[in-house]
Amino acid sequence: MDKKDIFKHLKAHYNYVVDKKYNILFVALQGSQNYNLDDEESDIDSIAAVLPSYDDLVLGNVIKSTTLILPNNEHIDIIDIRNLIEQWKKQNTHFLQILFTDYKIINREYREYINAFFEMNEDIANINRYRLYKNIFGIIKSCYNSAFEIIEDIDSFAYYDRTLYMYKGKPLSHLIRLSILWDNLYLNHYTYRDAIKQFSDSIRQLIMDIKRERIPCMRAFNYGREYANNITKSSCAIKENYNHSNMQTINNMYLILKTIINEFIKNTLNIKAKKLNISKYDNIFVTADTHFGHVNILKYENRSSYLNVNNIKEHDQKLINNWNELVTDKDLVIILGDFSFYKGIQTMNILDQLKGDKLLIEGNHDCIYLENKIFDKTKFVGIYDYLEIKYKNQNICLMHYPIAHFKHMDKEVNPYVMIHGHIHGNAYQVPPRTFNAGVDINDYKPIKLDDAIKYALKNQNGITNKPVTFL
Repeated sequence: MDKKDIFKHLKAHYNYVVDKKYNILFVALQGSQNYNLDDEESDIDSIAAVLPSYDDLVLGNVIKSTTLILPNNEHIDIIDIRNLIEQWKKQNTHFLQILFTDYKIINREYREYINAFFEMNEDIANINRYRLYKNIFGIIKSCYNSAFEIIEDIDSFAYYDRTLYMYKGKPLSHLIRLSILWDNLYLNHYTYRDAIKQFSDSIRQLIMDIKRERIPCMRAFNYGREYANNITKSSCAIKENYNHSNMQTINNMYLILKTIINEFIKNTLNIKAKKLNISKYDNIFVTADTHFGHVNILKYENRSSYLNVNNIKEHDQKLINNWNELVTDKDLVIILGDFSFYKGIQTMNILDQLKGDKLLIEGNHDCIYLENKIFDKTKFVGIYDYLEIKYKNQNICLMHYPIAHFKHMDKEVNPYVMIHGHIHGNAYQVPPRTFNAGVDINDYKPIKLDDAIKYALKNQNGITNKPVTFL
């Protein structure tokens, strides 16, 4: 079956799930086509990931996994997206396969979120190598029992009745395929994408002959025992060296899940943004131009020397530490643009590590993550191009860019001040009563809004490049 025909079948699966009133996220092909082990007799089966209803979320219900059978006898395995992530955590190969399929149809509303899962497929498939081994080993034991309908010794796969005269080809072919998958991962160090479909021509033929039961029973049994026993050889080494989980990948999966659920709830309830209330915070800070994840900023602003860092990860961690030394969770930080050069997930990870609420005045580089649909904009209490606030009877204009004329800049009594970013450590001619909140001239830390106002009022010469020193 060619690619066009497979997608035609998948589209029918997608529509069938929708007709059954599920909130579908995506449908993906499962089975032999993903392993390059299909023939003219191969079925088109799929896995459909679905969203819970709003009532399910409130009540804590997980949609029960089930299998829908189409009139043509094709199968669709339905799974709640929350359960799917748990299966990925468990390294369940049945569900890992769909991360690498070439055949999937994604709900347009959630395309960017779901694609984020597929983009990190190798990371997900390597969350815990020992857990993956246990999953493969468990399936192999089950396949062995199913193929020969006997009781076998868990440790040695010993065969008790050699009078056997028939076997089931499909589970036995799965056994051999999974054993080779493990060899490809553990011995050959293939990527998961390559490992699931890398077979020699002779092995591929063997698997297909066994699957279609074209091999005599005793030969098939010997192959089954050989490949089943083969995987036990690596058990101790895997348990000792690879029994740990990649928590960063797990956290990233949950971040994507939370974003999907948030988007679903907002759409369901038509939630509008909350009105900003700055009076509730103990302290308000301003900062700008942190440039998290921007490798070139290390040399552009000589941050490697100033911060004594060697790479962007050290740079990011130093800025995070500086931030958290000053800010508490009862404070608000107004970020005057160019916060991060990372995309959605990495930027959310940074924001989750920083204390306090964050308000963003958008800069010229913030589109990198803001336009990434996976990014959860509720990480900020507000996002603005320009904002005016009144703080302790002081009127303030907030914008990423310094501008030549801001509101009431010439007012004699209680004049407005402007706080901005954008220019880093460069000297720049601006109107009086202007302050640059950029980290490059503020010791790479947020600065209290009270101090920023003082600096702005002190700055009468119209040059902004470093904080004004005053007694």
